[in-house]
Amino acid sequence: MKLGTVKARRKARIEVIPLIDIMFFLLATFVLISLKMTENKGLNVALPKSSTNESKSTKAAKDNKDITITINSSGLLFLDKTETTLENLKLKLSQEQGLEERSLILLGDESSRLDKTIEVLDLAKELKFGSVLVRTKSKN
Repeated sequence: MKLGTVKARRKARIEVIPLIDIMFFLLATFVLISLKMTENKGLNVALPKSSTNESKSTKAAKDNKDITITINSSGLLFLDKTETTLENLKLKLSQEQGLEERSLILLGDESSRLDKTIEVLDLAKELKFGSVLVRTKSKN
């Protein structure tokens, strides 16, 4: 007969609360990092709505070589975030190299006049940009 202490077998337990804490931390980190990755070079304007809105990521946009032109509600032009005129815009963009491989992103306020948009599109055609993207927001 064997005498001795009997060890009680413990069942293995998985603690869920620390796992949930780690998952929320990773989720918050992912959201903050993804927000920092998107760079908005233009001004905040009330974009027109479109039902065929789609996000297009081009090679130029990934390489951060895109040029952003904003037209605000009073018809002023902005190259990235600096105010400019159409003549200065043409002068600055004509000095840039490799426009055929770059994208022009146009942000226009929904209450801005159409003639400024047409002038910028004519300028983009004249300078032979690789692509012209008009940013809109979804109608949802």
